[in-house]
Amino acid sequence: MPRLRRYLLAVTVACTLSYILITWIRFWEAPVKKKLNGADTGRFMASDIVFQSLSNKPYVPRERTDRDEDSKRRFPDGKMRKSLVKAQNFPDQDALGSNNSTVTNLGNLVKMSQQKYLIYVCDSVRSCGGWGDRQRGLVSTFVLANVTNRTFGIVMTKPCNLTTFYVPNEVNWVIPPRDLVNKSSVRIDDMDSRSQITGKLSKIDFNSNYSADVVYIRTNGEFILGLKRNKLYANKLPAWSSKSLSETFRRGWRIMMKPSEHLQEHLDNFMTSIPRPLVCAHVRMGRSSTIKMDSEVRGNISDLPVLWEFLDRYVKNGSHIFLATDSNEVRNLTRARFQTRLHDTGGRIMHVDKQAFLPRACEGFESALLDQLILTKCDVLVTSKSIFSQRAAYLRGSSENLFRFVSGKISKIQIG
Repeated sequence: MPRLRRYLLAVTVACTLSYILITWIRFWEAPVKKKLNGADTGRFMASDIVFQSLSNKPYVPRERTDRDEDSKRRFPDGKMRKSLVKAQNFPDQDALGSNNSTVTNLGNLVKMSQQKYLIYVCDSVRSCGGWGDRQRGLVSTFVLANVTNRTFGIVMTKPCNLTTFYVPNEVNWVIPPRDLVNKSSVRIDDMDSRSQITGKLSKIDFNSNYSADVVYIRTNGEFILGLKRNKLYANKLPAWSSKSLSETFRRGWRIMMKPSEHLQEHLDNFMTSIPRPLVCAHVRMGRSSTIKMDSEVRGNISDLPVLWEFLDRYVKNGSHIFLATDSNEVRNLTRARFQTRLHDTGGRIMHVDKQAFLPRACEGFESALLDQLILTKCDVLVTSKSIFSQRAAYLRGSSENLFRFVSGKISKIQIG
């Protein structure tokens, strides 16, 4: 019995000492671990804050996959009844790399340290305009990057990530966040010429005025004409930007962009479902019951009969009509007028900038992009007072059967 007591006492003492030892180790280890983790976490959290909008992972709210909402939407092809917005497995930014070669030796490290960037930004911080405004700003920034020898990048997360719908084509504009760490930066807000940079580009040395490693720019400006007048840059302009504004835009856009597999699939399904010839009309109403916060009224419902009469002659010859509009009222009235001859995507009508905060804004974004792509495929195109359909006409690349519907009048136009 005494032996058992001694054994139990020894076990108790051993357990007590072990507990004290473990507690002592944890007590001294915790501050060190906290310090290390805190520093590490602080560094990466700061990086996430600075570069969170550079993530190419599509933001897809859960509402996008709501089957009840999908079932209410009207599409000419059953294949398109699935949700418009679907997350894509776009390649990781790190796998894509930057526009320059991967750093593998000291020479490349020096090159990387000297590399400068010009990055177009469109995020939720402030307005960056509708899709047409963004397209103009994107191509302008791309040309500016070319003549200033800066690596071009795009950060567009408003209302959702651009790479869900458009991906790099001939030039990679997805910049890995790691390439921008520890670099000086400056931001330029040139929306509607706030910074007056559009006017200055005919005179200034951009890199002298903006010497930071990374220049972030938010703009809807047209830089091409100013750069052509600048002695420093006139001879550095890429060959594709030497012709007309429309040709420069069309070529620049195609170098930068191609539809994602997701968007291309929807475009192909839609186009194969509609008989040809296809006559298309874009009707921009501006401020209306559909988009109440738009900046101005651009059209009147009372002008619609003029457009309908114009379209009638094509319908009588067997053509089908595609309508893109920013007004539910225009869509409903035109559907009633042409019935089975009228086609539209049935997508949600939203302003991609002014209504970007609303639920399902990403669906509205895709609907606008799909509308514009379809407008580029038409046999006859009627544009409106809108840079959205103007850019569609540029991408279509022909003045044949090209018209403009403004103030109740339709006139033939040329792209210049």
